[in-house]
Amino acid sequence: MDQAQYIQKTIDRFGLKDAKISATPLDTGYLKIARDGKPMHNGEKFQKLIGAVLYVATHTRPDIAASVSILSQKIKQPTETDWNEAKRIVRYLKGTKEFKLKLTSNTESLEVYTDADWAEDKTDSKSHSGFVFLYNGSAIAWACRNQICTAWSSCEAEYIAIAEASRELLWYKDYSRTFT
Repeated sequence: MDQAQYIQKTIDRFGLKDAKISATPLDTGYLKIARDGKPMHNGEKFQKLIGAVLYVATHTRPDIAASVSILSQKIKQPTETDWNEAKRIVRYLKGTKEFKLKLTSNTESLEVYTDADWAEDKTDSKSHSGFVFLYNGSAIAWACRNQICTAWSSCEAEYIAIAEASRELLWYKDYSRTFT
């Protein structure tokens, strides 16, 4: 499954047809400079762009989920820096628009991967958690979100991420029983 046509429409819609391709969906130093920058004049444009890439992230592109999640937190008062990073996501998608979410059925296996950062967001000292579930080698569920509590160490942030993924996994297990 892919969204190459939708991604191309988004590129055209936001005037990024001639923009340079980005190798990453978000600048690695973004969270350190996120508070800097002058307020964006037209915040509605930022909101529309975040909505467009959020649609892509939730349907076929878990690789941009973390970047979109981080920028979504700036939806009320975006800055020029936020706007540039949102356009970077589109420039990344431009270079990877042919990537596909591949569903296979070679083996019966479930793999779960989790990760967390520790207090990377300096505004509230909250950590981010992320997980991906692979069934038969195909991504079937993924998420990236702020943790609800403040972790006191990187180890605790990782435990919280594992707990969140486990809670989601148990929900899927209970949900699947209703259809068997």
